[in-house]
Amino acid sequence: MRKPVVVFALVVAVLLLPGVRKLSAQPVTVVRITFPFIVGGAVMPAGEYRLAMRQGDQTMMHIASTCGRFAAFVGVSPAGAVTDTGEPMLVFRLIGNGYFLSKVNIPGEQGREIAAPTGAAAARLTMLITGRPAIQG
Repeated sequence: MRKPVVVFALVVAVLLLPGVRKLSAQPVTVVRITFPFIVGGAVMPAGEYRLAMRQGDQTMMHIASTCGRFAAFVGVSPAGAVTDTGEPMLVFRLIGNGYFLSKVNIPGEQGREIAAPTGAAAARLTMLITGRPAIQG
């Protein structure tokens, strides 16, 4: 039986630091995420993160904690038109007991989708993040 997937957006009021910072020539967005989450195959703790496209490659995004302890490169695909919302927005999918980062919208840039792991990989990551098995639907 396929588990229902709950999609929700956490508006950046909870996630944003004082806005988008640009470092050198590559735009970097800094956000605060207040709960543990999963991106690609990595479990990330709550904290402050930098999001940036890999230079010269619009199919890879680098997500790194500002403390430098946690990082991941994830494959992304275009998701809609250029956004002009004024604030960045991250979208998480609740799968089992884990929150998977699934979309990033940054003002002035095209939205990016991140594929969430499925099946056994999702269950393993959920177990790592919560310490308990995924909820069975």
